[in-house]
Amino acid sequence: IILKWAYQTDEVLTKASDEELKKGNNPGPMTEIKFWDAKCMNLESLFEQMKADLTKKMASILNVTDSAYYPCFKSMFRSVVAALNEALDITMHLKPLTEHFLALENAEFSDVRPLFSPLMHALCLVYCNSEYYSTTARVIILGQEICNLLVEMARKFLDPTSIFQIEVEEGLDKVKLSIRNLKEFKTCFQEYKTALPSYFTDQGKPAKTWEGVQEPLVFTRYDSFVTRLEVMMEFFNTAVQFLKLEKVEIGGIRGKALTSNINKVYEEFRDLYSVFSMRTYDALDPMDKGFIKDYQKFNEKVFALDRKLGAILSRAFDDCIISESIFKLLHIFGTLVERRLIAMELSDKMPMLLEMLNNELDGAK
Repeated sequence: IILKWAYQTDEVLTKASDEELKKGNNPGPMTEIKFWDAKCMNLESLFEQMKADLTKKMASILNVTDSAYYPCFKSMFRSVVAALNEALDITMHLKPLTEHFLALENAEFSDVRPLFSPLMHALCLVYCNSEYYSTTARVIILGQEICNLLVEMARKFLDPTSIFQIEVEEGLDKVKLSIRNLKEFKTCFQEYKTALPSYFTDQGKPAKTWEGVQEPLVFTRYDSFVTRLEVMMEFFNTAVQFLKLEKVEIGGIRGKALTSNINKVYEEFRDLYSVFSMRTYDALDPMDKGFIKDYQKFNEKVFALDRKLGAILSRAFDDCIISESIFKLLHIFGTLVERRLIAMELSDKMPMLLEMLNNELDGAK
């Protein structure tokens, strides 16, 4: 009976809160709260069983008969008491965090930034006051789970199934907002990590830092997700620039021919962009390389379109006879003139613009 009980007790004692993470799952922070609540309840039940009269009688018989199983029972009892003290302490201190986690889960992702600071403040207080939760290993686990929650919220906000079906400007705005929010949390974490020693106000209690909390351990998946979003932001930026060509019209002697060439570039780009709306992969999953492969092919073809546009813009530039026409031309093309190849093509034309301006100023004088 003692051996069977020892195995069952050991199952409860050895359960760790990072089991889901080790399995490769991505649990949120409420998993941590629920784990400690369940462990505490199980340990309380075991403790009650071990305090029961029948158990006491069994223990006394083992003791009197000098049984080899008595030390095993004694050790098991001590382990349960120690584990129960730990679970009670952690459960009590984690309880205030529940409110913050639920507030985060129920918030719109676009409005989460004001919730980061109160959450980190509460986490620092838990670390400072809890006897058993003040270890870097526990902070790393909880940090990973908070990151998982934020990544999941960002994914729902962006919706990988429709990200390429919505308006390009809307997609770009959503991705930019997601990057800003995610980077804000990491900055907030770093600020509170630096300020942690100030939480230890008890003179008799030495201050503990998070020096052992290596950020790559907390933010590995989080950073990969942000990197993927930054790639998507570049993709949408390019799309916004090129899709504006739909309404571009150039005047002048060769205006009609140049406008026709621009329309061809626009049609080519639209075909390139439409490929992504037909894909079934999860573009927001950093582990899925399908999007990256398509994006590399996309960039190779956009490189050729940049060359074509640079040549068209250069010819249009040559047709301008006054500086006002040049500035109108640059305004029509907008941020496209900042693209590397196009900017290089235009840089040779800048002396011509300066000469025009000087001549016009001299005329005005």
